[in-house]
Amino acid sequence: VWVINNMEKGCGFVMNPGSKILHRAGRQGLLRTKRMRKGFVTVSGMSSDPLVRPNIVVLGGGFGGLYTTLHLMNMPWSRLQKPRITLVDRSDRFVFLPLLYDLLSGSMSTSEVAPYYVELLQNSDVKFQMGAITSLDPDAKTVQVHGKDEEQNIEYDRLVIATGAEPVLDSIPGAEDHAFAFYGLEDALLVKEKLRELLGSELSSIKVVVIGAGFNGVELSSTIADVLGERGCVTLLSRDDGILKNSKPHNRKTAEKSLRKLRVNVETKASVDRIVEGAVFFQSESSEEESIQADLILCTAGTRTSKFSGFGKLPQNWRGQLQTTKTLQVKESSGIFALGDIAESTDVSSATPSKATAQAALQQADYVAWNVYASVADEPSLAYRYLDLGEMMSLGDHDATISALDSINLSGKAAVAFRR
Repeated sequence: VWVINNMEKGCGFVMNPGSKILHRAGRQGLLRTKRMRKGFVTVSGMSSDPLVRPNIVVLGGGFGGLYTTLHLMNMPWSRLQKPRITLVDRSDRFVFLPLLYDLLSGSMSTSEVAPYYVELLQNSDVKFQMGAITSLDPDAKTVQVHGKDEEQNIEYDRLVIATGAEPVLDSIPGAEDHAFAFYGLEDALLVKEKLRELLGSELSSIKVVVIGAGFNGVELSSTIADVLGERGCVTLLSRDDGILKNSKPHNRKTAEKSLRKLRVNVETKASVDRIVEGAVFFQSESSEEESIQADLILCTAGTRTSKFSGFGKLPQNWRGQLQTTKTLQVKESSGIFALGDIAESTDVSSATPSKATAQAALQQADYVAWNVYASVADEPSLAYRYLDLGEMMSLGDHDATISALDSINLSGKAAVAFRR
């Protein structure tokens, strides 16, 4: 509510209501914009000629990319500065990833979970370009996008890279041929159809194996167990000695209790060796090879950054993430910013990179939008600071868990209602 109220007043978008620096920067931006309307200004990093509308291109329409675009629309641009903004994504829909489980259970529709970009942006000046990003030329400041019928060359003055990550299946022998990923809309719709077929079969016991016991694996196994009901026999494989290794204690305990209630069998310290049709082979805690028969195998263990030609020209860490400065600008790259899963983004007050979560991407979008604006309007940039607001999880259609701000813990029906 604090953020919305201040946005309505015209201040810069901020995620941390306790930060006087951010609030003051937004107010100063408005004052400076009024001064700039009196004449032309020289913009740092751009031509010294009279300012023209810059081309801002945002690659990737996930949480980071879409919300950066929305925030850019509401920056205090002067009439001369107002940019041409282009959002590029290979899909025509924005996917609210945390609600894919609700789509799988049938409690929400496709249009609710994945609205079209053209609908979200219909009252704006943003141009949406659907297509796959094929190459980037940082020297020429151009991006190649393969659209439905042709290859397009898009020029930019400022570039935001938020192309996210994609699931990894090739790390486990046989996974690409015999397992499903669960990371996007197409994955969710495929799994939903597969469950419908299994429920329509004559099988008395439907065996499902979920590999990976992080957030995705736990939420997915809970949802499937709920959907299958008494006919379901769901096994969750964890290579660690428990589930949700990096989760809040309250959420971990609640999830363990919920999995037991849903009769999900959890195998810990299970390292998957290979997958064949209808079975998963893994090394158990006793170092013996075991196997589990399965009618459906789902793999949630691991992702990798989404790359394209020319990406290698930008500095990266060992995981293939773009290295950024404290203002989320790609190092050694003029006019290029990065956020979300594709970037190694470190809080200015901490040496630990932010987790690859929607919450982090949303907060980074605030900073990237302001810093892109600041680079055009010759305003001071803001160093990225992360505020951990907590986490929430779906545990089937009738259960959820929330741990927020280190003091608010909810579970059961209250958590379901709050999460929805």
